[in-house]
Amino acid sequence: MGESEARYKSRWQNLRSGRVARVALAYAAAGWLLVQVVSTMLVPLGLPDWALRFIIVLVIAGFFVAVAVAWGFGAGKGPQPDVAPPVPEADSDRASARRSGALPAAASDPSVAVLAFADMSPGRDQGYFCEGAAEEIINALAGVRGLRVASRSGSFQFKDRAVDNREVARLLSVRAVLDGSVRKAGERVRVAAQLVAADGALLWSETFDRLLQDIFAIQEEIARATVRALRLTLLEGDAARLERRGTENLAAHEFFLRGRQLMRREKTTEQRSAAEFFREAIRLDPRFAEAHAALASVLAHMRFRLADRSVPFDDARDASLRALELAPGLAVAHVARAQVLASDGQVPEAAAAFEHAITLDARLFDAHYYYARFLVTQGDHARAVRHYEIAFALRPDDYLPITMAIQEYQALGDRAGEQGAIERAWVAIERRLAIDPDDSAAYDHGSGVLAMLGRKDESRRFIERAVALRPDDPQTHYNAACTAMLSGDQETALDLLERAVALGWSNTRWLMNDNDLVPLHDHPRFKQIVADLA
Repeated sequence: MGESEARYKSRWQNLRSGRVARVALAYAAAGWLLVQVVSTMLVPLGLPDWALRFIIVLVIAGFFVAVAVAWGFGAGKGPQPDVAPPVPEADSDRASARRSGALPAAASDPSVAVLAFADMSPGRDQGYFCEGAAEEIINALAGVRGLRVASRSGSFQFKDRAVDNREVARLLSVRAVLDGSVRKAGERVRVAAQLVAADGALLWSETFDRLLQDIFAIQEEIARATVRALRLTLLEGDAARLERRGTENLAAHEFFLRGRQLMRREKTTEQRSAAEFFREAIRLDPRFAEAHAALASVLAHMRFRLADRSVPFDDARDASLRALELAPGLAVAHVARAQVLASDGQVPEAAAAFEHAITLDARLFDAHYYYARFLVTQGDHARAVRHYEIAFALRPDDYLPITMAIQEYQALGDRAGEQGAIERAWVAIERRLAIDPDDSAAYDHGSGVLAMLGRKDESRRFIERAVALRPDDPQTHYNAACTAMLSGDQETALDLLERAVALGWSNTRWLMNDNDLVPLHDHPRFKQIVADLA
C-alpha cells in the first residue's frame, strides 16, 4: 500500500477513533463560553450591538479551521498502530501496560528502517523475493559505519499494515524509512523505492524498470542512494560491502532466498526444506559460497541442536570446506565451519572458528548467536550470556538470543540480569507474533517467559497452541517440558521429555546443561532418559 493511501486511511481512523470529534466538541464548548461572556459584558462595557454578532461569526469560522487542522495533522499523536500480536486471550493488565507505555521518538542520529517491499506481481506469489530484496538492502546498509539500521524483524512487523511512515519512524526510533514495491513479470522486474524522513518529507524516490537479472544492481543503487540521502560518507571498506556478493545466477539466488527464509525457523520440517533449497541453489551455481555455507550451517544445526543423526556428517563437513575454499574471507563460512566442528565434538577447533568469524565481522549476528549456543553446551555461562547479549543488540527484535540468555543469567545467579532478560524477551516475542501469528517456536518460548512472569494461565495456553501447531515436533515437546518445570510440574515435564525423545530429540549435551531441567537431575525417570540417549 502506498504512503498516500496509508495516510488517507490513518486520517479516517483519526475520525473514527474520536480525535477529530473531541477537538470539535472542545472548541464548541470554548466558543459557547466566549459568547456567553461577551453577551454578559456587552452592556457594562458599552459595546455596540454588532460586537456580539461579530464574535459569533468568528467562533463559527474558527470552528471549521480547528476541525481542518485536527484532520490534517492527526490531532496530536494520531492513532497508535496495533503492533500487538493476536495472542490468545490477552489479559487486561498487558493491554493496559501496552497502551500506557512510553513510545520512542524519531531519532536524530543517522538511522534508517527498511520495510518489507510490497508484492505487486500479477500472481502476488513473490513475497519471498520481495522480502529478500529488502533484506539484501538491510544487510548492505548494516555494514556502513555511522549508520544505524533497524533490525529485519522490527521493520518487517509493519508488512501489510496501513501505518504511516512517520509513525514507523517514531516507533522504530529512526530518522528515515525506506519502503517500496516489486513487480516481477516474466524476465522483467519493476522496483519502486522511496526514502521518507521522520517528519514525512520525501528524501529520495526512484522507479527501476529493468531485466530481472539486474536486481542485484538495483539493490546496490538503492542502498547507495539511501546513504547519500542521509548525507553519510562511504569509506572504502563500506563501499565494498554495498556491492552484491554471492551469485549472478538469479535462479540460484531465488532458491537461496527461499532457504534462508525457512532457515530462521527452529523446527525440523523447515530446516529440512531449507537444506533442499540450498542444495538446489548449489546445483545451479556450484561456486555460490554463501549457499554452501548456509547448507553446512543448517545441516550442522540439525545435528547439533536438534540432534538429528540422520543428517550425514560428511555432507555438512564438505559444504563447510567448500564455502571456505570459495571465499576464505567470508565470515558466515567460518560460522558454518564452527557449527560443523561443534557437531562432531571438536571443541577447541569449533571455538577457534567462531572467534575467527567474529574477528572478520564483529557485527555478524550468526557468529555471536551460534557461538553462545555452543558455549552453553560447554557450561561456560558467563561467555554465553555475553554473546547472547551482543546478538540481541544486533537484532533487538529477535526473541531467540535474549530468551536463551535468561537461563544463563539464572545459572550465574544474576537475578537482575535474569529479570531484565525476561522483560525484553516478552517484548520481542510479542513483536514476532505480530509478524507471524503461527510461529510455534515463538509460542513455546513465550510460554516459558510467561511462566517466569507469573502469568501461568497464559503460559499454559501458549504451550497448548505450540503443540497444536506442531504435534509431532520433538523440539516443541522439549520446550514444553521446560515450561512445565518453570511451573513446578515435574511429572508433566518428564512426560513431555519422554515424548520429545520418542519423536527423535537426542541432544544429551544440551539436556545436561539446560538450567530449567537441573531440578530433575536426580529423578530416576530423568536418569533413565539420559541412559537411553547414551
